[in-house]
Amino acid sequence: MSTELFFEKMNEVITSFQKSSMHLLNEKHFAEFDQLIQQLPDTELRKIQCFQQAGEALSAKMIYGKAEQYFEQGLSLARQQRALSEQALALGALAELERVQGKYRAAFSHINDALDILTKTENDVVSARLFILAGLNDISLGMHESAIERFYKAYALYKKLDDKTGIALALIRLGTAEMMQENYAESEEHLKESLALCDDIGDKHLKAGALTNLGEIYRLTGDSQNAYEAYHQASELFEEMSLWRGVAITVNNMAHISVKTGDYEKAKERYAAAFQTVAAHGLLPEMMDTLAGISLLLDLRNKTDLSRKIAQKLINTPALLDESRLLLQPLVESLHLEMEKPAIIPAEELQAIFEQAIQAI
Repeated sequence: MSTELFFEKMNEVITSFQKSSMHLLNEKHFAEFDQLIQQLPDTELRKIQCFQQAGEALSAKMIYGKAEQYFEQGLSLARQQRALSEQALALGALAELERVQGKYRAAFSHINDALDILTKTENDVVSARLFILAGLNDISLGMHESAIERFYKAYALYKKLDDKTGIALALIRLGTAEMMQENYAESEEHLKESLALCDDIGDKHLKAGALTNLGEIYRLTGDSQNAYEAYHQASELFEEMSLWRGVAITVNNMAHISVKTGDYEKAKERYAAAFQTVAAHGLLPEMMDTLAGISLLLDLRNKTDLSRKIAQKLINTPALLDESRLLLQPLVESLHLEMEKPAIIPAEELQAIFEQAIQAI
């Protein structure tokens, strides 16, 4: 197989990771990648890059075990080749993998190791990317000022590189960090600047992210109409790109807004659409966010017993998203609920709860 044909085939395999739903990816897909990658010698720099790309694709699908395996293999090869920039990237990828699983201290350690490696080499592209990852981990640790500083460093490097995609990404991250500091005007300014850049370069993925964050600002400041519109635009973009977690998040948020504004029929319709998406793609945290909203809606419809039953189950599971727990807080307080023995809710039980609840609304 020629080199050109090989990398064309490798690209097809990695693209299949990106486009397939997480529950459809299996050992057959991974075996195809593993067989292909073995055809490259360990001295080939692009072998490291293939491991990195495959790991990133699987991490995005929440297939964390296999993603970690590929990142570790890439890191091992980078160390063998003494490829400093690739070592730093692999460590950064491992840090991000740990961050999204809540392992913030381990992520912090890997990020610091990566940044330390970069002091031994000059690579603005890798440095900017690592500052973004470091900032995200700082946010997870509640270190918002540090996150803002890192995002500004990334922004400065991307400006130096004249990388409009990077600039747009850094602005979105700055908008997120400023929002968490309740600096809503600054956050909105960053996000709107990012949106203009996204339109300029035609990046739908980043645009969807910027719109989602902008919707959150509007929601937090009580502007339900603009929040709903921003989430709606984002959900359409996510659906166009088959990014189903993004679809679920934005549709759930639209439904939450409909509950708040008293449009209960629209809320029911949106929750049903969101649940169809999360069930089809195995998105359990977002599935529980849908049910959290439904439990609030049931309470408002005077279905208190069923609302209590659902809310109690949800607050007992460690997998419940922080934002879902916050959404449930008024119900927890009014119904005097307390966390009991922690328990994981199987997807089949969540499906049954949804079917019972949606009929009761």
